[in-house]
Amino acid sequence: MMKAFVAGVLVAAGCGSVQDRPPIDAAFEEDGRTVDAPIDAPVDAPDLSPHLIFVTGSTFDCALGGVAGGDAKCQAAASAVGLPGTYKVWLADATGSPATRMTHHAGPYRLVTTAVVAQSWDDLTDGTLMNKIDRTESGLQLGGVGCNASDPVRCHFICEGGEVWSNVSASGGRRMGANDCAGWTGGANATAGNSDKVDAAWTVGICTNIGSGSLPIFCVQQ
Repeated sequence: MMKAFVAGVLVAAGCGSVQDRPPIDAAFEEDGRTVDAPIDAPVDAPDLSPHLIFVTGSTFDCALGGVAGGDAKCQAAASAVGLPGTYKVWLADATGSPATRMTHHAGPYRLVTTAVVAQSWDDLTDGTLMNKIDRTESGLQLGGVGCNASDPVRCHFICEGGEVWSNVSASGGRRMGANDCAGWTGGANATAGNSDKVDAAWTVGICTNIGSGSLPIFCVQQ
């Protein structure tokens, strides 16, 4: 009968009895050497911390410099008031959309006032919100912007006020059949969502042919 010392424990090998064994995952003998057993690496827990979402206090014409230009404007707005993290703009065009460009966060999205807008990415993109996205990066309630019927050239008689540049579907994809200001570079018309809505119209507004002027943008922490 052969015997071997493993981690200081005498083990009987062969057909004899085993006096003691090392704990599983503690050590094993390999080519006469005691080797630490592999231990599975811990699985990182999902990030469930709240991510911020806001509508900018500043307005912009639709020539944003593309979606990347919108990202830069969101980041600048957040940084100016000391908000943490990285921000992307809630816009879509032929190059991408929130569904393809953004982190699908497992935790809640909330305003800077702490009011929860959605419990997760899936909740954010299911067609309803828990609260309006009507607070700016500073926490002020947005008001006095958007389109209305008194501005028929710009708003084509169908807008309500509260518009925010968008062209994003309720599920976070590109809104098909609507305008995106030639990829947000300065085309004739663009489409919008609405900061005064909690149904799908928050991103899929009825105003699809805004011709000129300035609107805010939605910004989402990544």
